[in-house]
Amino acid sequence: MKRTTPDGTNHEHRSLPPMCQGTADHMKYFLCVIGMVMIVEGLPWFGFPNRARQILLTLAAQPENRLRSMGLFMMLGGLALVYLGNM
Repeated sequence: MKRTTPDGTNHEHRSLPPMCQGTADHMKYFLCVIGMVMIVEGLPWFGFPNRARQILLTLAAQPENRLRSMGLFMMLGGLALVYLGNM
């Protein structure tokens, strides 16, 4: 497919293969989601750094199985929110 630039020159434009179409949009969405996660993760450290440090020390003292359970709960909760958001 040929396209004309504002200066009047013609350039050959190749379209992406079907599996790659929309990849840029997906990447933009992914980066937006990662950015929002970073904002949420940074809020306690910005707003309440001393309390966040205390919580981190408390978590560091927890047994491994409790930390794994908390991680699983957070992942399942996140998965549920993503599912509900896409209904």
